[in-house]
Amino acid sequence: MVCGEAQKSEVSGWVRCWTWHGSWLCRKTTTQTLNAYNFAILRRRDRFFSANYQACCEFGGGEFDLSEW
Repeated sequence: MVCGEAQKSEVSGWVRCWTWHGSWLCRKTTTQTLNAYNFAILRRRDRFFSANYQACCEFGGGEFDLSEW
């Protein structure tokens, strides 16, 4: 996988459907194109409720700062 490669994925969720005789919950599935990243973690800094990462793309360089809550 190349860093930042576009991949298609299906996303499902519940939405309210309407007709002339009322409404109900129905499942809706859509196809989205999302970018997939393959990171190599260089450094991790833990904080009280969060973690910060310094990472780079394994195949193609570039350095990134990521956060997690």
